Amino acid sequence: MLCLEGEENAELHGGALTETLTAKPKKRSRDAYARIVADASRAGDRRQRTRAAAEGLAREFVLFSVDDWRRTAEALGISNPVESLDELLRANVVYEPKPGYFRTV
Repeated sequence: MLCLEGEENAELHGGALTETLTAKPKKRSRDAYARIVADASRAGDRRQRTRAAAEGLAREFVLFSVDDWRRTAEALGISNPVESLDELLRANVVYEPKPGYFRTV
């Protein structure tokens, strides 16, 4: 019988060889909006959630539209998406490099 060196060492020392177990990778949602909302919903208060959502949109799409923002904000329960986007613009969190499209600073 052919023994591997690891098996021989395990038998000599009274143990059994155990295979190294690796964790299965988590399945990533195919829906980018769902990933963004999931990450942003873990942030603290409303201001932190809006900032995390903007950063997530920029990470996924680089440039995001008002419609992208509205879809994400509504999923997060932000009541006035346009006003929250204006707040991000005033706070210099995002800027508008092209009319109707935004990106984080």
